[in-house]
Amino acid sequence: MLEMTQNSKKINLSIIIPHYNSTELLQVLIASIPEREDVEILLIDDNSTEHPKRLMDIVGARPGQIRLFYNEPGKNSAGACRNIGLEHAAGKWLLFADADDYFMPGFYEKAAAYFESDFDLVWFIPTSWNLSENKLDRRHVRYEKLVREYLENKGEREEIRLRYLQESPWSKLIRRQSVEDNAIRFETTMVANDIMFSARIGYAAGKVGASEEVIYCVTKQKGTLTTGVNPNKLYERVEVFLRKYRFLKERLDGKQWKTLDLLGRPYLKLAKNYGLNKVQICRLYFYLLKNGVRIDVSRKWSPAFVLRKVREKLR
Repeated sequence: MLEMTQNSKKINLSIIIPHYNSTELLQVLIASIPEREDVEILLIDDNSTEHPKRLMDIVGARPGQIRLFYNEPGKNSAGACRNIGLEHAAGKWLLFADADDYFMPGFYEKAAAYFESDFDLVWFIPTSWNLSENKLDRRHVRYEKLVREYLENKGEREEIRLRYLQESPWSKLIRRQSVEDNAIRFETTMVANDIMFSARIGYAAGKVGASEEVIYCVTKQKGTLTTGVNPNKLYERVEVFLRKYRFLKERLDGKQWKTLDLLGRPYLKLAKNYGLNKVQICRLYFYLLKNGVRIDVSRKWSPAFVLRKVREKLR
């Protein structure tokens, strides 16, 4: 067991974990993290309703390494929990994890290879697993593609896309000083709280790097925020997207902005999955246009086409 005080150890790595009612999977995540004096685990509980002893047993198994904090009642949000972790982190570097995910074997050594580097941000290739169906999932695929494209070419286009299209906080090593110097924090929305954090840290980072090593596995299961179909979640995601859209458009030059090619079509495609009817999708379409977002490069999604489809639906 580790026996140490916060002031007596040098922390190279702070791992920040928001938690809500998932102690069984949390134990798997904790078990994937080595017991090292230079690694601290900041666990922030988001007002769980499970018996508190379950959580305390997990913390008690790693005395001195796991530091437990609680989010304020009535402020449930993974983003708020991550911000609490940032306020208390002491490490030179940061890694974020969700309580139902886990790190891959040997991840510490792969991350530690960059501890003395001059990078502000290092991306690693993630993988994913479907817990409900017990098989490989595809949640990681688009992020893996961004990293591999950068590693293969290392051009400006690939770097811009990696900086701003890898929207998740996991599977990337972040220099904590960069976060603090730029006062970067997570939003406290119920969904997509990490989008603006990732955009801001991508913009603030100086020298960046990437590794083909796989250090993190993101999981998928039924009933989570990422698999829910509440229409309000879609509207919240759209508002977050618009904040990111405006943030980057104001700061990137014309070539960089064109490289990103941020379009509204993915949200229209999501709308049907979230239960929106054609009239609601039409309203969303024109709301995105009103905010300056291009929907698609094809003629199919022209305003005339959308209005014609809506009129057909209303007949």
